[in-house]
Amino acid sequence: MFCDNENCSKKRFAETFEFVNPRGKMTKRLEEEIVKISINMSSIQASRLIRENIADIGKSSICNLQKRNRNVVRQEGCKVRYNND
Repeated sequence: MFCDNENCSKKRFAETFEFVNPRGKMTKRLEEEIVKISINMSSIQASRLIRENIADIGKSSICNLQKRNRNVVRQEGCKVRYNND
C-alpha cells in the first residue's frame, strides 16, 4: 500500500495479520507443522522431508523454530537439551 498524499510523511504501509507473527516469514500454522514434523527426526532429515512436500526450509531454520517452541517440543517428549536448561 502506498500513500499518494504529498503532505504525508509515511509513503509505505504494511498490513498485519493474525496468522503471521510480526516480522514473520511463515504462517503460524506452517511453523507448528514444521515443529511437529521435526520433533522425532534430525533437523537435516526434517528439512529434506519438508522441502520435498511442504516448503523450502533449511536445517538452521528448523532448529530456530524448535528453540522458540520449546514447550511444544517438551510436551511431545523430545529429548532435546538446551544450554540454559
